[in-house]
Amino acid sequence: MADLALVWNNAVLRADLAVSRGDIALDRGLQTAIIVSLFTDAPALPGDILPDHAGPRGWWGNAYLSRPIGSRLWLLRRAVITQDTLTAAQDYAREALQWLIDDGVAGSIGVTATQIGLNAINLAITLNQQGGSPVFNLVWSAQGAGGIA
Repeated sequence: MADLALVWNNAVLRADLAVSRGDIALDRGLQTAIIVSLFTDAPALPGDILPDHAGPRGWWGNAYLSRPIGSRLWLLRRAVITQDTLTAAQDYAREALQWLIDDGVAGSIGVTATQIGLNAINLAITLNQQGGSPVFNLVWSAQGAGGIA
């Protein structure tokens, strides 16, 4: 089964549909699933500090799902980048991608967050099959005024 292919654009910090030869492209791999998992908003948990007096957010697509899709990376939008911010970004990404392990799609997920420049975070994500061979590698960079966007 294939999904409509999404591609992440670091210049504008959003995903868009991929087009190939004048038609919407299909993704038979994991890129679209990973983009949706990371960049749709999971609701904040009790105790999370909400940026800019925001509400708990969430994604309308989770209304009828038993296991929500999305990440809490949005909570870091205005955060000053510190080691704690990098650790939170790694944790939020792992949490959002945990379903890949639960569903047997990946044996393990590696996430590394590093600071690039004054206000950008780079997330390197590697998925490994049950036997340990890499099946996917994604590098994502986000930047914004004062922190991750």
